[in-house]
Amino acid sequence: MAGKRRYHAALAVAAEGGEIEPLPCAVMDAGDDAAALEASLIDNIARLPMARLIKAGPQIIQPSGDG
Repeated sequence: MAGKRRYHAALAVAAEGGEIEPLPCAVMDAGDDAAALEASLIDNIARLPMARLIKAGPQIIQPSGDG
């Protein structure tokens, strides 16, 4: 599940009586592991500090040659 940590954090805030903003989400078909992995990767890359992303850029963009 993409956003699992955010979801559980929101549940914890709600359980403590706090208010939270609506959480953006995408509902995917059950068993669509490739789409879930892609969504999770996109979400995680979007949260990387830009310097780390630039430094890791060549490894992310270029294929490893393993397959």
